[in-house]
Amino acid sequence: MKHLLLFRAGFGLLAGPAAMAQPLSNAQTFATDDDLRFCGEQLPQYLPTVAQRWQKTLSRRARYADDLLEIQKQAAVIFPIIEPILAQYAVPKDMKYLALVESELNEHALSRKGAAGIWQLMPQTARKLGLSTRRRNDERYNLVKATHAACQYLWELYRQTGSWMLAASAYNAGPTYIAQLAKQFPTEHPLMLPFAKAETQAYVYQAIAYKELLSRPEHYADLLTSRAVLALSQRVGVVTPAERQTILAAIEQPHPEADEQVAETTTAAFLPAKAVVMLTPETPAASRPAEVRLTDVRPVATTAATAPRPVAEAAPPAAHHWPSVRTRNLTNERVTEGQQFVFEVVNAQEFDGQTLSVGDLVYAYVELIEPNSGRVYLRADRVVSSQTRETLPLKLVAVEKSRQRGVPMPMRDAVASGWQLTWEKL
Repeated sequence: MKHLLLFRAGFGLLAGPAAMAQPLSNAQTFATDDDLRFCGEQLPQYLPTVAQRWQKTLSRRARYADDLLEIQKQAAVIFPIIEPILAQYAVPKDMKYLALVESELNEHALSRKGAAGIWQLMPQTARKLGLSTRRRNDERYNLVKATHAACQYLWELYRQTGSWMLAASAYNAGPTYIAQLAKQFPTEHPLMLPFAKAETQAYVYQAIAYKELLSRPEHYADLLTSRAVLALSQRVGVVTPAERQTILAAIEQPHPEADEQVAETTTAAFLPAKAVVMLTPETPAASRPAEVRLTDVRPVATTAATAPRPVAEAAPPAAHHWPSVRTRNLTNERVTEGQQFVFEVVNAQEFDGQTLSVGDLVYAYVELIEPNSGRVYLRADRVVSSQTRETLPLKLVAVEKSRQRGVPMPMRDAVASGWQLTWEKL
């Protein structure tokens, strides 16, 4: 996705060669290898190249402390909106920092290539994910709908790459390119792949830098001023009621009409006042092609409701008993009403000519927890094929025995280790 450059009067984006060459040796500045993780995957500082890139990225990002303080205010309002949506799709919380790299949470961000909104979705990608990109109704500027679409895309990228770091890189550079690199260099760490563009090389480092400076500023006291450390360490009262109202109003404000051909005609005047600073070793070229290749998937629910709706209503099925299909849970979340879970099919099964294969994903949510017995009722509205990526609007229910809806409440360990359920047709 194309990023915007922020031009600052009298101040360059990148440090000069002399400054870049200075070693960063203070042990208090950087956390240990075990501490630095992105989506559960370790940042391997034992690799000299990774350590050098990380130190440079972190120190450069820390220089813009005033920007971090403004972003902190935006995040205090916006993160509570997008975090539950990430959880619905079993996308790690750390992926929210991609929105900072993409747009600094600028709800009206628009790039010269046509990427728009907080998640900087390209027009073709957005349409494949079910969003309207019409001039008078561009849903990429709708925070909730765009976040649902971004989550669907990120999950698809993870399914293709098998790594959240690679999924993040693919979000920037496109899945086909990243898949080719990973196949060509199968033994390399995701951060050691020879990315063609500096922007892609810096992308995950940028996300981790935002995460560290916003969540653990006290660990980087020699890179930040004492005022910045104190302000960024604040967890309560980050925004005033008036500031919160202003941010929420900006989110809800419709975006001004723009020409549908903005990717070819946008000029500097089109750029929003607040834009992204991409701190890469060199000024990047265009971040990605205008046409992002995406596996054909159908749109998912894009409302703020806790439980997702089926993509399309199927015709009333024939009145006969469907065979059962067994699954294992991929979502490590508490079992609460409305919580979405993603299950993986573990045995192939045919249903009236439609075959569910091993690896297909069943998207379900907790419909009800019986107060007295604690019995859990789960319902699935769709299945995504692992082979064709086609979304099937199947209606299934979890059963303990044939035709007996509901299952016992699982122990927490059982959920984390792959809670296994059997499903039948509703």
